[in-house]
Amino acid sequence: MTNTFGYGGLSERGPSRALWGNEFTNIKNDPNRGVLFFDDFENHPAHISDQRIGKYSTYIDTGVTMKSSPVAVLSNGESGILEVAGYDTDGDEGHIETGGGSGTFMEISDTAGEEFGVYFECRIKKSSIADNKTGFFVGLSEEGVAASAALVATTGVLVTTKDFVGFHCTGVVGATVNAVYQAASQTPQTNLAAAATMVADTWVKLGFRYQPWADTT
Repeated sequence: MTNTFGYGGLSERGPSRALWGNEFTNIKNDPNRGVLFFDDFENHPAHISDQRIGKYSTYIDTGVTMKSSPVAVLSNGESGILEVAGYDTDGDEGHIETGGGSGTFMEISDTAGEEFGVYFECRIKKSSIADNKTGFFVGLSEEGVAASAALVATTGVLVTTKDFVGFHCTGVVGATVNAVYQAASQTPQTNLAAAATMVADTWVKLGFRYQPWADTT
């Protein structure tokens, strides 16, 4: 099997068979097959400042909120949407991460012999894809990435010495999402440029499957 990194254009809610095949259901039914973390943010508590609530930790500038979307912005009657809102000043930030910001629930390794590899998928949309507006990073990272100035205010560049892998929109070009990764303290790498092109107020799904073993087929 080959590594798969990045795809766009799908919009349905829930895991995509194009990425997961049957593995999502298999792991859900048998936890011995791996660690499964799934959250569609139904009835999620509001974050309005730097705080730890349940399994999440946030860094939020004044005036920014993270909360379940009001009915007025839900699409097709869907629930389970986490809305980041309230940007009223250049450089405003809102970050959220698991593990309380100090721990993780899994690792990515090319030597640990993971039997099934590592899968990641998200669904995201932006209210505007105008250039120089609303950069983001979404993916897997070492703990402690949700912090002040994680994205440079003027360029949207992701700045951290932590390990990470995922999807990055600088906001300088507001519609373009790149697949990126970084080993701790090394130079960030773009694995796939323009992995997806976003459309304003339209869902796009982003995901990857990491399987470090050699292709023997």
